[in-house]
Amino acid sequence: MISTRTKKVKTRTIVLCAIAACTLLSYALLPEVLSVSWRFLHGNSVRFGAWEVPVPWGWYREINGKDAIDLQRAERWSPSEYPSSDLIIGDLNLPAGAEFDIEKWKRGSIKDSTESGYRFPSINTAQLDNEVSTCVTVSERDHADRLWIHCVFPVHRLDIQYMGTKTHSQGLDFIIYNMKNMKPST
Repeated sequence: MISTRTKKVKTRTIVLCAIAACTLLSYALLPEVLSVSWRFLHGNSVRFGAWEVPVPWGWYREINGKDAIDLQRAERWSPSEYPSSDLIIGDLNLPAGAEFDIEKWKRGSIKDSTESGYRFPSINTAQLDNEVSTCVTVSERDHADRLWIHCVFPVHRLDIQYMGTKTHSQGLDFIIYNMKNMKPST
């Protein structure tokens, strides 16, 4: 017969091993666990002003403020020199009635980013709710896979920035393409 003490030790060992296994499994599946739990609590999108912003699978809202929201990609085993990918959607603060000179903004963005140690790889366009605008993409000098993509939509007064890996930059395309203006048409 097995003694009561042996049964207790065996039960404790099983419980501790189960806790350790669950902890390791949760950490190994962190992006999936975080994404599922965030979606369970908040749904598939967030509101920013008049906009419904979709949150791609594997992403979650990190910070929600009055003037901006920060969506972050949950990373598995992210080394410290490659922080997670972030997407920030904020107000493009312009004085009322001010004209936005996109060419001047492009030149200034390119100049500022190259002076800050980035390489200038491209200028692209993006469309949001029938507004076609410009996105400036730069990469880190030492890590070409790390991008900073900066898009402005002056008509909608939006400033959208992505900082992260080239692999996850399609999250920016998904979000811009699927954002919905919830303000009633006049």
